[in-house]
Amino acid sequence: MEKAETNFSVQKVKHLADLARIEFSEQELDELTSELNVISDAINKVQEVANDDVERTTHPFALENVFRKDAVGETLEQKSALAAAPKQKDGMFLVPQILAED
Repeated sequence: MEKAETNFSVQKVKHLADLARIEFSEQELDELTSELNVISDAINKVQEVANDDVERTTHPFALENVFRKDAVGETLEQKSALAAAPKQKDGMFLVPQILAED
């Protein structure tokens, strides 16, 4: 595995910020450079132990989807559904208009 960049300089970070059109103060550039170097070092430490003998994972626990069969069950009749509606018209819920008509 290729090692991550370990030596971010202020000039390199400023160049990347310029490419992304992000403006940083000198203090922010110094802090960001330091933080990127810490992150890079952490990535390199993980890469040292991550080899072909270690199974790759995306989650610490095995995930499994739980499926059930689709089954028709008891349904709510229209009259019952509309029973608690504050307003109804022609068998449908009546709600306030929120979009203007053009």
